[in-house]
Amino acid sequence: MSSREDVNFERPENQEKKAGNKFILVILVILLLLATNVFLLWQFFTKKTEIVTLTETTHVLTNQKEAIKQDLDKTILELNTFREENEQLKGQLSNAEASLEQKKVQIEKLIRAGELTNAKKALSKLKLEIENFKSQIDSLKKANIELQASNQSLNTNLSEEKNKNSSLSQENSNLSVKVAAGSILKASVSKVIAIKVKSNGKEIEVSRAKAAQKIKICFTLIENKIIEAGNKIIYLRVIGPTNTVLSSNSNNEIIKINGQPSKYSAKESVQYTNKDQDLCMYYTSQNSTYSQNVNDLVKGDYKIEIYSEGNLIGKSQISLK
Repeated sequence: MSSREDVNFERPENQEKKAGNKFILVILVILLLLATNVFLLWQFFTKKTEIVTLTETTHVLTNQKEAIKQDLDKTILELNTFREENEQLKGQLSNAEASLEQKKVQIEKLIRAGELTNAKKALSKLKLEIENFKSQIDSLKKANIELQASNQSLNTNLSEEKNKNSSLSQENSNLSVKVAAGSILKASVSKVIAIKVKSNGKEIEVSRAKAAQKIKICFTLIENKIIEAGNKIIYLRVIGPTNTVLSSNSNNEIIKINGQPSKYSAKESVQYTNKDQDLCMYYTSQNSTYSQNVNDLVKGDYKIEIYSEGNLIGKSQISLK
């Protein structure tokens, strides 16, 4: 009985000791769990911070990449606009354009690869090259403007010279016309009469066509220092009432009047001396043989024209009853 009690019942000291060990174990477990939780919380917050940082970094990089891309697009647009505005200078800067295009392609590759720092540097260099490109074009534009102004001035001077030459040519033409007009003989008709010649050779003025044998025209070749002195052929045309040029049957020669061939009534060779020179010419009627059956001088009005070298130099008229 006493021995069973010894087996089943421990001493109070031992029970307290076991209880103390259990308590310590529980505390250790709790501490371990707390430590594990702290570690897990630390890891959670660390990962969360890393995720936030990574997200922010990704967002920043995306924004930077987009900003660089927009800046590049703006720069290229400005370049293209500038090129279009200066199309006439495009050929003079073709090498520079090719270099700029190559830089643009390189920057786009850097942006796609995420090398934003290098992309920024390359973009800065591209902007600098574009500014130099613009400066070259501005210089060329200025030179072209100066050249155009010089050409405009030259064209103005040429136009003025052309106008002067045109005016001078017109003056020369007018002078030539005046000289040409001045080089034509002029005749001042002083008398036109119908005459009858008596047997003794005396001329009698008559007014009737039936009695007339000749028409006498007296005129003065006016002094002209421009005309070359020498032999001049003077032609007389007597145009009858039927508008026909009176001409003897023996006269088969013709002259040109206004480019058209025409008969003439009489001609005279004169030695012109550049001074006033009096001259009388006659048209002899077919009635001069006193045959009353043939008479080309009839009643009516007659026009008298005097020509030299194809030019009309004098005119008059007469009426026969």
